[in-house]
Amino acid sequence: GISPIFSTRDFAIFDKPEKILIHPKGRFYHHSLLDSIRFHLGKEANPINRLDSETSGILLVSKNKNSEIEFKKMFEEKCIQKEYLAFVFGKINDCTINLKIKEQDKSKDLGVKSIISNDGRESITKIKLISYFENKNISFIKALPITGRTHQIRLHLSHIGHRILGECLYGISDCYARDYLDSKLNDDDRLALFGASRLMLHSQRLDFTY
Repeated sequence: GISPIFSTRDFAIFDKPEKILIHPKGRFYHHSLLDSIRFHLGKEANPINRLDSETSGILLVSKNKNSEIEFKKMFEEKCIQKEYLAFVFGKINDCTINLKIKEQDKSKDLGVKSIISNDGRESITKIKLISYFENKNISFIKALPITGRTHQIRLHLSHIGHRILGECLYGISDCYARDYLDSKLNDDDRLALFGASRLMLHSQRLDFTY
């Protein structure tokens, strides 16, 4: 199991590996991070910030119902700042991406993908360039999501032409996205097709006062 890297009376922090679900999903039982969380912290413990299975990094976990309610309120009121690191294709400049995001009907083909849509919900991501690697035409960036929509950073970056390395859903052809969802792509395929064997997105930091 995965142990917390920091723990207080009311909450703990886990360093989530990539390619692991937080919650069990679907008809088949997958090992998920929730197993480790509840093993270490008890059955009331719950993850607070959502991270895709593909994303690694800091995961905030409440230990009891009171702290869970408090943290969820803090997220809604934007009292918790999130910071991610990512490698993206191309040279990107500091910018703010303000594009509305809409979730699709999950039961339809590729319905797990969110879309940019005028009738979606307000979604804002600030991007800061850390460094640009000219020989590879890749930028290392900091992404600060002001809102918290599903796949927000991934969708926003791919929509403006700077797909994250290892991205298997956005900014690629549907046939590859289907292969990824059907678990038909191994790490070598992903490296050859998408530039990395994993999604190069990492939850680096959470800032809050508790």
